[in-house]
Amino acid sequence: PLGRLAVFPFSRWNLYRISLAASFVVGVHFFWYPIIFAVSATVIFFRDVPALPWLVIIAVFVVCQVVWCHTGLLFVQRVLRRRRTREVAALVGLVVLVSVAYLPVLLTEEDEPEQLHYKGPPAPVVSMIVGAASFFPPSIAAAGLMAGTESGWTGLFAALVWLMVWTGAGVMLGFRLVSRSLFDGDGLVKARSSGSGLSETRTAKILGLEWFARAPIEVRALAAKELSYLMRSTVGKFNIVVMPIFVAVVGLVFARDLTRPVLGIDPTTLVFVGSLVYAAAFANNFLYNTFAWDGSGAVSYVHAPVSAERILFGKNLGVWIYTSILGVECVLCFIVVVGIPAPGALVSGGLAFIAALVTPTTIGNFISVAMPVPRDSAKITNSPSQTAVLVSFGVLLFNVVLVGGLVAIPALLGSVWMQPIFLVSLVAVEVVFYNVCLL
Repeated sequence: PLGRLAVFPFSRWNLYRISLAASFVVGVHFFWYPIIFAVSATVIFFRDVPALPWLVIIAVFVVCQVVWCHTGLLFVQRVLRRRRTREVAALVGLVVLVSVAYLPVLLTEEDEPEQLHYKGPPAPVVSMIVGAASFFPPSIAAAGLMAGTESGWTGLFAALVWLMVWTGAGVMLGFRLVSRSLFDGDGLVKARSSGSGLSETRTAKILGLEWFARAPIEVRALAAKELSYLMRSTVGKFNIVVMPIFVAVVGLVFARDLTRPVLGIDPTTLVFVGSLVYAAAFANNFLYNTFAWDGSGAVSYVHAPVSAERILFGKNLGVWIYTSILGVECVLCFIVVVGIPAPGALVSGGLAFIAALVTPTTIGNFISVAMPVPRDSAKITNSPSQTAVLVSFGVLLFNVVLVGGLVAIPALLGSVWMQPIFLVSLVAVEVVFYNVCLL
């Protein structure tokens, strides 16, 4: 950190100027310096354009680029020095990666069977991108060079002013980053106000979880601990952020390929229920490794003065609350992307979501105790044991067939009103099975 240089008699501004000056002679820049010079010399010689205005624009553009490269490097260094910003950066990168991966599917349409046609992004989006690009230094420099070629001194002067504004903004931001980073690591910690938070009871009431406040204290503590780990972990944040992308892909891609009922289920209901069942599967990685956040796994609770039933129920409850957040997010995003499903579809989807969550929890409680795998909250690649992964696939397939069958059979019989009855019966059986397994 730059804080190590604070012992020397240099001001922050001098430290920034030294680092900025050094960035102009970084080896990587000498790869494109000669290319820009060669292109400029060629154009000036063969096009007979005014040399001085052209070279002034090029010189200011080069300075602007180097300044912003230096500022970008300072920003990356600041991000990588802090765990929280590293997690956010990794999360944003993963979301961008997933979004780009699905773009080819979202930007194609089916003209005829087995024939896809690339339709490209919507015209307003293209216009917005082109319009925004015109305000960035490369476009400004290009416009200034064209004005200089055509002897348009007004346009050339305007481009020069805008490039200097961009350069000044880069210098100010870079100096700000240096000033903020200069004393990083000197041990100063901001004290947290003990009275700033709401009480547990009041928070539960605001969230509509009054029953949670009446649960045994050890169950509440374990559920809050598990939920806190999930909400702070990179994978937990990633699931919440990626849910709108998942719903958009399901709603815009899969739904458009369904033009007629499947097994008697109308396309909107099928896609909606399927989305919720898959959203419930987002919790599988946690349900099959319940003690992942505890350093020594289930051993941490062997000597705890709490029954194993309450320990498992508390940790399960934390995951259920987290998964319920994903389910609500899935419903809201589906309404925005596709539209409001029929009331029967909303009820069936909610019950299917619960049914797809209880069975993995019951099986996962056994696997979590038998094969716990430590997990780092800052990483997204940690997984349960290989056996747990295989079991989770089997349970997921079982859930899809069972829940799908209980949704499809009433539809095929023309008695859609029986779907909630079948699903409520399934949930009741699963709850009994869950409680028996806890004993």
